[in-house]
Amino acid sequence: MPNVKLYAVAPPPPNPKGVTVLVTEGGDKTRSVFVGGGTFNYLCAKCDHPIGVNLEERQIRNLVIQCPAFGQYNDTEPSN
Repeated sequence: MPNVKLYAVAPPPPNPKGVTVLVTEGGDKTRSVFVGGGTFNYLCAKCDHPIGVNLEERQIRNLVIQCPAFGQYNDTEPSN
């Protein structure tokens, strides 16, 4: 199963109308944020925690996701 390392980014500025924060069920730090039926795993840029498992290639795009295990913010796209 291929692994895709995400891109580390700074925390987004606080803006409750412009930011959606997804958390794992019950705040469980060992779980992944996304689980699917594909063949790709998306890993935290800092700690390699699986943020998305069994997803399709490029299934998650244009998102900043906070790692439930480490707290690092990860972008699905490289910065320009």
